[in-house]
Amino acid sequence: MDPVVQNVVRFFEGDDVPFQLDEEDGRVSCSIAGRNGTLDIYVECEAGPSLFKVFVYAPVPVPEGRRCAVAEFCNRMNWAMGPGTLEMSPDDGRVRYRCSTWTDGSPLSTDALAYLIRGSYGTLQGLLPAVMAVSWGSTDPADAVRMAMEEDAA
Repeated sequence: MDPVVQNVVRFFEGDDVPFQLDEEDGRVSCSIAGRNGTLDIYVECEAGPSLFKVFVYAPVPVPEGRRCAVAEFCNRMNWAMGPGTLEMSPDDGRVRYRCSTWTDGSPLSTDALAYLIRGSYGTLQGLLPAVMAVSWGSTDPADAVRMAMEEDAA
């Protein structure tokens, strides 16, 4: 097994998180329940120098009629956030948070994995109420960003 993938496996094992390993594609995935919903996490790592990627998916897709509003929310939120990106597929309405870093092919440290994986999971968990308010309610995207930023500051 590639040492980068093996390190991710050890990380999830250390957190006692059940996971699935696709060794051929260098992908480790799991689902973790949190205060705002169960999120799917996919970690993609390739052998050698490459881009190490973490994707965290929201539990439900955005209804077609609210996708423009959620796309606006994502754009506004990305403008306000630091590293990482909130995205929505215009085709199926799936919302995800993506964070990545370039590697030289060496396994990432436990601290780096924690930042990328736990940080990505925590970010989408925190943003999920605002995403849902725009997706399933009538909340204005700009108001939802303010709501998310106030929640984050609290």
